[in-house]
Amino acid sequence: AYDIEGTCTYINPAFTRVFGWLPDELLGEKLNYVPEECWSERQMIIDKVMAGENFTGVESRRYTKDGRILDVSISAAIHLNRSRIPVGSVHTLRDITRRKQAEEALAKAHEELELRVKERTAELTIANQQLRRQMEERKRAEKELKASEEKYRLLFNNDPNPLFMVN
Repeated sequence: AYDIEGTCTYINPAFTRVFGWLPDELLGEKLNYVPEECWSERQMIIDKVMAGENFTGVESRRYTKDGRILDVSISAAIHLNRSRIPVGSVHTLRDITRRKQAEEALAKAHEELELRVKERTAELTIANQQLRRQMEERKRAEKELKASEEKYRLLFNNDPNPLFMVN
């Protein structure tokens, strides 16, 4: 939880377990655990929450105490006091690093499969072309053989000389 100025007012044990910081290290401080490439997202989150807009499932990244970067899903809501005046915000971060890694691995496997399919399709296309050429060559050879047989049959049948075969 944060106050209206963005100072940390509460962290739960799960935050400590996931990110590594103890409450004594962060309470009363502004958290600086957003990677630079995520600053625009952070500002969008702050602007939405301060405008009273609750949201859930915004994916971003955050540093841990030991410097690792985790993929997180962020949900946030404005925190109102009893008089319904905004006094801060409550943020829930869920570590989705393993899911993102699995998605990346799946995407990589999909790309590799697509590449293999393209390669195999190209191989099959070449094999098909070769097969068609072979079939055309065989048809041409069969046609020539039939023509040759017909020529010799005509010669044999129309020859006025007596012919016979000896085995």
